[in-house]
Amino acid sequence: MIACSNYVINKVLDAPFDRYHPTKCNRPAALGTVNVQAAYVQWVTMMAVGLLMASRVSMMFFITAAALWIMGCIYNIVPLRAKASVITLKPATCGHFKTGHFGWPET
Repeated sequence: MIACSNYVINKVLDAPFDRYHPTKCNRPAALGTVNVQAAYVQWVTMMAVGLLMASRVSMMFFITAAALWIMGCIYNIVPLRAKASVITLKPATCGHFKTGHFGWPET
């Protein structure tokens, strides 16, 4: 549930950028067919349910789930938006890794 919550906020906040991507432009959020207010409700609800479920397992599981949700927020939400400063590593055909570019990975 926590990962799903992170995916929801990612899709909503990436929509303005995805509109200009050659393949992501056809996703519902990029097309503007997603109710953004409902998506925010879904984001928070999934987080709450996920944390509630995690708390039933153990305190350590709850803390780990909360940390995952916080990392998702740091990755996606301005002003931190850590994804804007991530360098992608792509496997080269020779089996070594090469440094990718800033921005969209190849799809």
